[in-house]
Amino acid sequence: MPIRRIPFYRDRNSRPTISLSIFRQSRDCTLDSVLLDTGSFATIFPWVLSEDLGISPDKLNAFGRPFQFWWRGNAWPIGYAQVGLELGRNADYRFKWNAKVGFTTAPIRTSLFGQLNSLELFDTSILASEQTLEFQPTARFNGILAFPATPRGIVFLQGD
Repeated sequence: MPIRRIPFYRDRNSRPTISLSIFRQSRDCTLDSVLLDTGSFATIFPWVLSEDLGISPDKLNAFGRPFQFWWRGNAWPIGYAQVGLELGRNADYRFKWNAKVGFTTAPIRTSLFGQLNSLELFDTSILASEQTLEFQPTARFNGILAFPATPRGIVFLQGD
């Protein structure tokens, strides 16, 4: 698949943030300020978002054992679930894939776009002067690339 450029923004601490959509069954939510966090093991969202997506607490254990999320020196519960992610909703094309992501009760101010099932699927470059991120799916990417709508609809390509 070719390289795709997606705009990014900066949070109040000048860190790069992206727009990311998360969906499960018939529910979805678009977050306009998800921190691109190369140091985060997983992609992590606030616990309340799992409730908004209709994920029951007993389904938040996709890895079969409990985990803790360390945030500002304290251990917080975190549960994992399979969801769909969509990157580039505001661009002319979108990457869509399924991923195991975390939901935590930690008081995080912004969601984290981390390595597991997210950044590890792309070769990514930051073009700071253009406020753009370049994403090129790796061989591990198993999602789809949706191109712009045409008079006949949206064209989807299956990942390699």
